[in-house]
Amino acid sequence: MSQRSPKDVGLCPVCLNEFKLHRLKGTLHSHGPRRNPCPGSDQTPISVVQSENRSSHTTNSDNSQFIVDDDENVFNSGSLLDSLTHPKVSRPLLKHIPLAARTSCRNLLTKILRAVILEPNSPSKWQDLLQFSPIILSKPKRGGRKRNLTKIILHRIEAWSSGTIFCDAAKEVTPSDTRTRKNDKAYDRSNYLAQAVSSRLEDGDIKGALRLLCSDDVPVEDSPRVMEELQKKHPKAYDDRRTLPCPQEDRFDAIQVSGKIVCNAIASFPAASSGGPDGFTPQHLKNLLSNTTDTDFVETITDLINLLLRGGLPKEIAEILYGGRLITLGKKDGGIRPITIGYTWRRLAAKCVCHVVSPYLSQNLSPLQIGVGVSGGADTLGGQASPRVSDCDWSNSAIFFAECY
Repeated sequence: MSQRSPKDVGLCPVCLNEFKLHRLKGTLHSHGPRRNPCPGSDQTPISVVQSENRSSHTTNSDNSQFIVDDDENVFNSGSLLDSLTHPKVSRPLLKHIPLAARTSCRNLLTKILRAVILEPNSPSKWQDLLQFSPIILSKPKRGGRKRNLTKIILHRIEAWSSGTIFCDAAKEVTPSDTRTRKNDKAYDRSNYLAQAVSSRLEDGDIKGALRLLCSDDVPVEDSPRVMEELQKKHPKAYDDRRTLPCPQEDRFDAIQVSGKIVCNAIASFPAASSGGPDGFTPQHLKNLLSNTTDTDFVETITDLINLLLRGGLPKEIAEILYGGRLITLGKKDGGIRPITIGYTWRRLAAKCVCHVVSPYLSQNLSPLQIGVGVSGGADTLGGQASPRVSDCDWSNSAIFFAECY
C-alpha cells in the first residue's frame, strides 16, 4: 500500500513561522493557542516549501517504529553562533533527563565544555553551551507511545554532532501566541497555586511548597512605575566612586577547587531549583552525575569552574554569563521584590567558593556575627531578637529596618 506524500509547508504572514498546508485549499493549518489562534490560520502563506524538498524526520534504524519529533525544522547551527546573546527559550524544558539518554547527553555536554575550556575567549563556544538545554532538552510538542522521548533526544544529539540542530518550528513567542493570565477568563489563582505546590512536592521541595502556600506575593507586570522602583533599589554608581584595585598575579592566587567540592556543591542545590535564562537547572546536572562512574565529566566541570574563578573573561562574555532572568514580585505594601535567577554554571562557581571560604570566615567573625558560616544563624538571631525589639521604644531612634526585609 503506497503512502501519501508529506504535506507542503508554508510561511505564515502574521507570525512568520512555518506550518503545514491543507492539501485541498492550500491554506495554513490552524496554529497558536486554542482560545486565541494566530490570525494567519487558514490564510494563504507567503511562500511554500514543496514536500520533496523537505528533509525527513524519521529515524534510519530498521528496528525503530517510533516517529521522531516531527514538529521540528532543521537549520544550520552557524546562524546561532554569530554573537553571544541570551538564548531564547520558547518552550518548557524537561525537568528530568531520561535515563537512557543521559550517557549521550553527558558525552555531548563534556565535548561542549571542553571546547569552552580550550577557547574561553570564543563567543561561539559559549553560545554552544548556552544553547544546549533549549535545543536538546526542550519538551516535544506531541507525546504518545509512537513518539519515544529518549529517541527524540538521541536524534537531536545526533543532529547536533552532524552539524545541524533541530529546533522547534516556533522559534519565538509571537504576540499572537501570547496569552496573559490577566486576560484569561478561566484563570483561577487557587488552581495555579495548587499546580505549583503539587509540582514542588513531586520534586521533593517541601520547603518551596510551604513558601508558596504562605506567600501572598504575585508577579508584577512590566510598567514604567516598576522600572522606576527597580532603578531606585539599584541606582547607578557615583562618578567619583573609588575604583577597585586590579588584582596582580604575583600577589593574589585565584581560588581553585577539586572535583569533590564541585560534587558537594551540586548536591547542595535545593530540590526543584530553577534554571537561568537557558533553562539548564541543577537537577539536570544531578541527573547526569547519577549512577555513573565516568570521572571525565566531573573533571571537565571542575576545569570550567576553575576557569570562572580565575576570571579574565572578555567583557562581552562576562556580561552574558554573569547575567540572569529577572522576576518582579509585588508586596502587600505596594512595593516590589526583585528576584534574579542566574545561570547554573555561575551559581555553581559561587557555591564552590562558599564551601572553601566559609570555615575561615566563621572562625574570624564568630564572636561578632553568626550570619556567615553558621547554619541557620540568621534565623536564630531573628527569633531571639524579635521579642526584645517589640518591648523597646523606638520612637526617637534613627534606626530603620524597612530595607532589611
